Amino acid sequence: MSTDDPSDPTTAVRPLPAAVPSRGGLGWIAWALPGATLVLTVLLLVSARPETIAMDAVAVSGYELEEGAVIRLSGVTVGEVSEVAMETDGRVRFGIELDPVAAALCTEGAALHVVRPRVSASGATGLGALIGPRSLVLVAGPPGGSRLDSLSVLDEEPPRAVRPEGLRVTLTSPQRQGIAAGAPVLFRGVRVGEVEEVRLSGDATAVLMTVWIEPGAEGLVLDTSRWWEVSGVELGLSLTGGLNVGLESLEAALTGGVAFATGPGGKAVGTGATFELQPEPRDSWLEWRTPLVLGAGADLVGVPIPVLARQRWVEPGILDRRREREGWLVSYSGSLWGPRVLLEQVDGARDGRTELEVRGERLVLGDLEGESAVVSIADPRDGSAAAPRARSARGGEASLLLLGERVIPIEPSAWVVRGEQCFLRAGLAPGPLLGALVVAREDGAILGLMGQAGDGLHPLLPLP
Repeated sequence: MSTDDPSDPTTAVRPLPAAVPSRGGLGWIAWALPGATLVLTVLLLVSARPETIAMDAVAVSGYELEEGAVIRLSGVTVGEVSEVAMETDGRVRFGIELDPVAAALCTEGAALHVVRPRVSASGATGLGALIGPRSLVLVAGPPGGSRLDSLSVLDEEPPRAVRPEGLRVTLTSPQRQGIAAGAPVLFRGVRVGEVEEVRLSGDATAVLMTVWIEPGAEGLVLDTSRWWEVSGVELGLSLTGGLNVGLESLEAALTGGVAFATGPGGKAVGTGATFELQPEPRDSWLEWRTPLVLGAGADLVGVPIPVLARQRWVEPGILDRRREREGWLVSYSGSLWGPRVLLEQVDGARDGRTELEVRGERLVLGDLEGESAVVSIADPRDGSAAAPRARSARGGEASLLLLGERVIPIEPSAWVVRGEQCFLRAGLAPGPLLGALVVAREDGAILGLMGQAGDGLHPLLPLP
């Protein structure tokens, strides 16, 4: 029997061998792999970070800008100021670092401007400049332009791109009056535009301000408009009330502003009209309540312009008295159209003679057939346009009253409706309303002519 036979009870039990760890295996990978992953991640992040592009910017002042001042575009940080240095010619040079995308927008016309506080009805911007570090805003150039290596730093935001709509007029003033580009333009305290540009005149004898009036508000500006400077804050001291502070516009308090009022009897102006800017308004300007066209209004293309006519006759008696009546006529289809009372011979006129003076010519009026309230006579200046588009009035609707080249808005509340007949309250405009043309504000169709007033009301006479 073998001594190793396990069935032999005399065989001794041998102990199991102890495990001894090896010193030459691959166990180091277990702790080295996470470290290598971290290093690789850092290297990838560093390599993926875009490099900035260095450029120069020059200015006439340092504007208290310091190294590290941020540069923003559309509210996003796209760079920073890396250096501020004084040049030998007295200008200040800024070294700037821009993201590649922002640098690509630095084409001809691009510039930087200093952020300044602005407050408007749409919100407040740049208020951090009051208490925090100064910053810059990049104004991108047009796409496709030549790339710039150096930018200019402007004192204030450049004028906005030319808007195709609205009205632009020029204000002249001996001094700037603290008004800056972007300052509000107010009508009765309501913002209707802004100052686009402030510059010196060509001979440096005055300051010129380009004012933009927003679309729909162009009708507020007539040749009778008067303009003045507003600072936004008015101080008043009285013995009983103490110190009163009136804040007309916080935006105007920061950037200056202008206000205007429009007097009666004015005519429309076009882009390029010039007005004088006064330091303060006259009391009479603030009392004006001139009805003005506000809003899109109707398309008046093809609507005939009324012409003023004077009807003259002599009333016989112990002492003959000369009489006259004024009203408006419209010319189309080779005829002059107007209220019968203005184009027909006056009953009882001496020798039955009634004259009509229109456009410098004198015509002798006679009896007219029919009973229509709107009639016509031959136009001595034949060649007028075809009949305009007309329709019936839809009750007291918003409309426009044409007095020659003057356009006066008529609100629905100014009409008095009696059945199917509409009457307009008298006294809505200086001068005669007889024969004035009424146009629907909705679609520009002619609703009729104003008849002779009775009981303080002018009847609306539809075209035949």
